[in-house]
Amino acid sequence: MKIGFIRIRLCLLTLLALSLLSCFTWDNPVDPQNITAALISPKNVKAESVDAFLYRLSWTDESQVEEGFKIDRKDGNGSWQINYATVGANVTQYDIDLSDTLPEEISITWRIRTYHQSYYSGYSNEALLEPNTVANPVATPAGSTYNNQQEVVLATVTSGATIRYTLDNSDPNENSTIYSAPILVNAITTCKAQAYKNGWKSSSITANTYNMVVVNPVLSIPSGSYSSVQSVSISCATNGASIRYTTDGSEPTVSSPIYNNPILISVDTTIKAKAFKAGWLESSTTLASYSFTVATPTFNPAGGVYLSTQNVTISCSTNGAVICYTTDGSDPTSSSALFSIPILVSVNTTIKAKAFKAGWLESSTTSANYNLTVATPTFDPTGGLYLSTQNVTISCSTDGAEIRYTTDGSEPIASSLLYSNPVLVFLDTTLKAKAFKELWTSSEMVTAVYSNSAPIGFVFVPSGTITMGDTRGSGQSNELPTHSVSLNSFFMSKYEVTQGEYQNVMGSNPASGYGVGASYPVYNVNWYAAITYCNLRSISEDLTPVYTISGSTNPASWGTVPLSYNATWDTAICNWSANGYRLPTEAEWEYAARGGTNTPDYLYSGSDDINAVAWYDGNNTPSGSKQVGTKSQNFLGIYDMSGNEWEWCWDWYVSYSSSPANNPTGPSGGSYRVFRGGGWSVSQTLDSVSADQDCSLTAMGRQ
Repeated sequence: MKIGFIRIRLCLLTLLALSLLSCFTWDNPVDPQNITAALISPKNVKAESVDAFLYRLSWTDESQVEEGFKIDRKDGNGSWQINYATVGANVTQYDIDLSDTLPEEISITWRIRTYHQSYYSGYSNEALLEPNTVANPVATPAGSTYNNQQEVVLATVTSGATIRYTLDNSDPNENSTIYSAPILVNAITTCKAQAYKNGWKSSSITANTYNMVVVNPVLSIPSGSYSSVQSVSISCATNGASIRYTTDGSEPTVSSPIYNNPILISVDTTIKAKAFKAGWLESSTTLASYSFTVATPTFNPAGGVYLSTQNVTISCSTNGAVICYTTDGSDPTSSSALFSIPILVSVNTTIKAKAFKAGWLESSTTSANYNLTVATPTFDPTGGLYLSTQNVTISCSTDGAEIRYTTDGSEPIASSLLYSNPVLVFLDTTLKAKAFKELWTSSEMVTAVYSNSAPIGFVFVPSGTITMGDTRGSGQSNELPTHSVSLNSFFMSKYEVTQGEYQNVMGSNPASGYGVGASYPVYNVNWYAAITYCNLRSISEDLTPVYTISGSTNPASWGTVPLSYNATWDTAICNWSANGYRLPTEAEWEYAARGGTNTPDYLYSGSDDINAVAWYDGNNTPSGSKQVGTKSQNFLGIYDMSGNEWEWCWDWYVSYSSSPANNPTGPSGGSYRVFRGGGWSVSQTLDSVSADQDCSLTAMGRQ
């Protein structure tokens, strides 16, 4: 406004302001009409509460000239109190304490005029001042529909206010019950509340209605189709509620049967249930529909491939159901054959069955296919490497089956040669056989190869008898006593297992530092790693693995191979009839090292001159193993049986005094496995064909 602006300028430009005021005073004498025009009534008058009884008027001053402001007051609908209060010029608010003068629940109206001497502006807008009103009570939880009793809390944000309430639907007043603790509501109730405070206008009445509704009943068994009688229980989570139900499709009422015990359902039925409680709204209707279908029959034994006739039993879990069946491929009906005793299946057959019960839906049709397959024939002896022709017996465990076979490599058919007597098989012959029976599925074909050809890298060792132990009197005490041992023929690898062969099978080469290369013998291999190699190589070449640990021939399931050379791990079992790779027995090793029965009683394998046949500490420069086959072979064509690297045997170590005479395989247990042959780092005494060791160095062994 102009006067406020001029006064601010006075503080900054005193001389100029005095000059302006002097000019205004003397050059513009007071004109009543000009003063009246310059007096502008206050704008935007507002009345508001500051505290309990402290109120404030505020306005905007736009007058050109003024001496102050006159304030008028009117209580309720009464008369105006003219000039109730006066304030000076340039004031824009006025605080009023009405603690002694404010009538309860009476509004006050205010208006203001600007004045100068005896001159007045027009009136401002009227500002209405309502007395303070207590905030409305709030109920927690709010009125709504509930399935259980509620504890209702009433509160108001007005400090010091008192809440009074009713539960009988009447409006509360100053004499109603005072709220002091949560209100327990356990029936349909309307809670009305009003808040009061001295000197304040009471709050509005708030009302919250609480509808208590019984929880819907729950049926223990859902709607569905069932294959047996059902016992249905009904429950309600509302304490004190009673459950009424019907089974005729009608809606339950308070006069319907009351539920006390499970309902037994044995025919198509719809159960409807509703729960009731005095003073509560009844629950909604819960229903479940039950239909009954006969259970699908089952077969014992189940359909599948069998090697013998089967007696098939058909059963149904639905009490009182009858089973009808067919064996001609048609779907059974209620007039089909009635099952009563097991069905003998002696040829390939498909059985279809269906179960029936009065008042129930029939079961679905089920079928089982019985494929009677002739057992696979077996050969005796089995295919393998032999030195002479063999009379091979072929047998089949299926009664009435006939065996057909070929020796020309073709697959047997029903018109091939009929087996009746042992087949004379010359070496290098492939014998194939298959068994047939009328209305049965023919057996799988079985093949056996009879050969005298040694595998690549192996030498045939014919059967014979030798004297084991120190036959020359120059050995150690554990090479005694000498004893006679007879052995069947077998094959022995021509060379020690090389690092290249080992890596191809195992994926890594453990050798390091003392002769490394694909054609060097592998070392740093313990006994368990050696049999692992044997089985993995057998598997890779489709041969039958020899060793079993924990019921498995697959080393992948054996766990981690122990690292120490003579560790005692899981028990290994040897299948001596398998055609896979294995370690030689100690007797086989010495027999092969001596060259069988056809050589002089050499001290070393193939010679009495150790330098001719062995790498040992007396000729091994530089130190380390040497390539296999670089010394002379023995009579059988086997290299490095003396020296180079120690070689594992199958046997547990035991004194010779307890060794059997025929094909000995060593004791059933012990502390150490046997290794033989000496090595590049030991003296010639340990490189002899009879030197017997009972603890490990870094040997691999032969197969």
